[in-house]
Amino acid sequence: LDRLERYRTAWSRYCKSRGYGIHSPFAYNFVLNVINEQHPYYAYDDIENLYDNITEMVKQEQLSSEVMSQKNAKLVFRVVNHFNPAVILQIGSSYGMSTICALMPNSKSEIYLYEPDFDSRAVLQKAIEPYRNRIVLKESIVQAVADYDAAVIDNNQQHFVIVNDIPADTDYNQLQVAIYSIIDKQGVVLFRNIAKSELMLQLWNDSKEYAQSGMSFSNERIAVFVANPKLPRQDFLLWL
Repeated sequence: LDRLERYRTAWSRYCKSRGYGIHSPFAYNFVLNVINEQHPYYAYDDIENLYDNITEMVKQEQLSSEVMSQKNAKLVFRVVNHFNPAVILQIGSSYGMSTICALMPNSKSEIYLYEPDFDSRAVLQKAIEPYRNRIVLKESIVQAVADYDAAVIDNNQQHFVIVNDIPADTDYNQLQVAIYSIIDKQGVVLFRNIAKSELMLQLWNDSKEYAQSGMSFSNERIAVFVANPKLPRQDFLLWL
């Protein structure tokens, strides 16, 4: 949202974030007890330490890209913790912050990761080293989705996807097809960097338009779509 629109919707987003005006029991519980949970989780200290360590490595390497914020990292943790997927598909890695936070809730979970620049990302490689045996690297989105789908079926689990970024313009169509497929399979998709990337914003808007049921929860910077066919098609704009 642009600045004027954020001011205009501020009170409504603030109220929604505290459950006011939300009639769906699922949405009410999800907003208050997952999205906007105020009590600390057991992993918060580890996430804060992880952020400090990765930030220091980024400074030493003199890299320009920002590290994922602690606030968003904790949100990723809470959402994954709530749905507790055994296998996760992740597009992009955010220096490993998002990847590690998604693995923290379940010591047996795995991530199928599409990160085309992995071999040249020293900070990422060092950050995820303790979790490397639970991360399956894939060379293309098509391969990542196909192998991930097989793993979900084997584990009889709900689909769960985290899209941190879209590495290249040429990846968009393949990723769009993959996300539509996850929506059709009643999965959960977490979108990041919506305000920073035009492609991410386009993917987010296209996905909302494509879905026939399910609920989205967003501040137009980070968003979660829950494609449950039992939920009416609703979008909740929140203060996060």
